[in-house]
Amino acid sequence: MNSRDFTTKEENGQITAVQSTSYWTVDKGGMLITGNVDGQDILEFSSKPIKNKSALVKWALEVFY
Repeated sequence: MNSRDFTTKEENGQITAVQSTSYWTVDKGGMLITGNVDGQDILEFSSKPIKNKSALVKWALEVFY
């Protein structure tokens, strides 16, 4: 699994990353990440603010893969 397996978008101040059927969403500059992984809703905090799409993907890779 690597960053090329994700699609990302930034819209209305929110960053979203999608990988297969899983997704993660965070307010730009925020630390509270919501989403759905393998059919289970998630609510997680990052250790530092997520400021761009690549930071969200990096976080998802570290935490879930």
